[in-house]
Amino acid sequence: HAENARDPELRRAQSLVAQTISIARAKYPDDPAKGSKEIEARRQEVAIRIANGDKIAIIQVRSQQAQRVREITQDQALQRDGRSR
Repeated sequence: HAENARDPELRRAQSLVAQTISIARAKYPDDPAKGSKEIEARRQEVAIRIANGDKIAIIQVRSQQAQRVREITQDQALQRDGRSR
């Protein structure tokens, strides 16, 4: 992790995978196996891109996207509790 943090390309790759983890958890809160499968697919994709010398884009999280993820997560939690928004 320390080496990755010093290398901008690897740092961007780490942030892409971290974003994928966050999205997968919100997308599949009741099915961690599906989330893990999606995360592993993205990790493989990123590794292949790095091996091919491709550049990894900088991740920019927009507040609107973050808000939407929070709303979806909140809605799913309320549905589990038998309530609705």
